[in-house]
Amino acid sequence: SRLMIDTNKINTEPTEIYREGGVDEDLSVHPRATTSIRISNGGAGGTGIFRALAKDYLAMITKTTTDQQHDKEGNNNNNNNNNDDDIAPSTSSSSLSSSSSSNITNIMWYRNISRNGHAVLALGIVDMALTYERPQEQEFIAQHQHEDGKGGAKDAGCIFNDHFIIVGPKSARETVPTGNGLDGAIKLLQIIHHRHHQHQHHRQRSSMGSSSSTITQPDNSNLLFLSRFDRSATHCKEMELWQRAGIDPDTDSFFHGCDHDGDDGSLSSSSYRKHQVFPAEALQLSN
Repeated sequence: SRLMIDTNKINTEPTEIYREGGVDEDLSVHPRATTSIRISNGGAGGTGIFRALAKDYLAMITKTTTDQQHDKEGNNNNNNNNNDDDIAPSTSSSSLSSSSSSNITNIMWYRNISRNGHAVLALGIVDMALTYERPQEQEFIAQHQHEDGKGGAKDAGCIFNDHFIIVGPKSARETVPTGNGLDGAIKLLQIIHHRHHQHQHHRQRSSMGSSSSTITQPDNSNLLFLSRFDRSATHCKEMELWQRAGIDPDTDSFFHGCDHDGDDGSLSSSSYRKHQVFPAEALQLSN
């Protein structure tokens, strides 16, 4: 489906198109459109924020156009009242209506993670990209400057912030009380990591034929962690949290073991599941 997009692939086609009157489900630009604004983004599009911003902008320019029409019609009427009856008005209301109807704006959303948003921006497929990774943004801007210092990519500023939340079933929260906030999140990651290695050690000892009396039973049940693992801004933030917890994602087998073959073809460790799609779809796959 259109919703299930592999985040590792660069999306060069619009996911949705917005214009006066709502969302175009057929993904075809309006035949009389005079302006198309092409924007790449991941999270804000998927949660509906981008659609809301597009609708507000379209409503604003529609109202501005309508007000200008009314002002012009009023001026024409005043001019006509000052003219002789046998002189035709220079502009009729029908011609104004025809002119305004051809001034239509399409806003096109291309669903990409931040890094791929930079790619389609560099290729000229989109006009701007809403991204979330400051170091990558600054690197991209530095690489796409003209020699004369004019033109090229530029930072248009911050328009909103994302909030990252670790969520899970209430049963896990009850059995693993870690507290709230950043400290609680880090403690939870440490517990998930510790239990994974306990269970891995237990399985290895069992497979070697050790007697049950010599095998230390792992604490409670194994805990699963779902990751997008796609180099997106969300994934980068997740890696930062693991590092804060004292766990190295580059070297720890917790992140790179492949002893589970998911129904969707994903390969993951027994505790660390990877679904390289956008957040809502990743949650659906993990359920």
